[in-house]
Amino acid sequence: MSRLIIHVGTHKTATTHIQDSFHRNRTLLRQHGVIYPQIGVAHGQHSLATAWVNLPAQYSIADPRQAWRDLAAAYGGGDQTVFVSSEELSRLQPTCVDMADLARLTQGFDDVRIICTLRNQAGFVQSIYQELSRGFVVGPWGAMFHRALEGSLIAGFAVDYNLLYDHLLTGFRADQIRFVSYDAAVRSERGILGVFLQEIGVTLDDDHVARLNAGRANVSLPPLANLLANEMSHPQVAQPQLVQRLCDCIAECLPPGTRTTIFSRPEMNRLRETFVPLNRRLLERIRPFQPEFELAETPENAPRLFYRNQLGEDFWLGTLRHLSR
Repeated sequence: MSRLIIHVGTHKTATTHIQDSFHRNRTLLRQHGVIYPQIGVAHGQHSLATAWVNLPAQYSIADPRQAWRDLAAAYGGGDQTVFVSSEELSRLQPTCVDMADLARLTQGFDDVRIICTLRNQAGFVQSIYQELSRGFVVGPWGAMFHRALEGSLIAGFAVDYNLLYDHLLTGFRADQIRFVSYDAAVRSERGILGVFLQEIGVTLDDDHVARLNAGRANVSLPPLANLLANEMSHPQVAQPQLVQRLCDCIAECLPPGTRTTIFSRPEMNRLRETFVPLNRRLLERIRPFQPEFELAETPENAPRLFYRNQLGEDFWLGTLRHLSR
């Protein structure tokens, strides 16, 4: 039986790590019946998304819709599993995938599945903000936070995951869609790649899984230092040296092992009030098809988490002295 598994993201859920690892180990995966095709120049199959989503020119290929048909023609009659991955397939704005069209393009496979990784909203919003600020000027954090709460979108991606689920259902049945908890996967013994291998039915020994998991890709900057550097540098792009110096200043004020967040405690509480009920609604919808799935909630009182509003006068005075040197 031929299978196609479409990994649609979401962003900042180790997608680049998965794509790089699968690309490096294409031969090993093929030996286990999994085809990870090279389409376009990237390690992920982002070029396939350009049939519907506007992406930078380096991802362009001559006919992305034909590339989907070519996959079905090449592998639809066999007994292998084709795995393709692009987080851009989960984008909702300004352009998005026509899921019904995608379903038609892939109907040459006996079985088509969607895999979507979800992350607790605090981690997701924070990581998207950091990704947007990587080399670019971002708008005020408060405005972006408000849009995420009121519009349930950030940079065109769903923060209310019901919106994304609704979109996927326009082309695929509920029993074709599988969700993976990013938070649970990264804590698991075999890591997120081990979870994905299990999802696609590949059994590898611990040594192989460890080699696949080696290295991290597209790692985010320390969040609070990143935010402060952006605010201090506006309207210019924050320089890495400033981010590092602010990291040093923050580290001097905190006990070892303390994690920071760009959120204030009131913002975190508002995030919980908004999305915990929506997450429960999502779980009610998917439980008939995936009863074991649990979505990690935004932390209420996470231990050793330092909030933005905890920065006091001593920090700012010390930071000014540090920067003046």
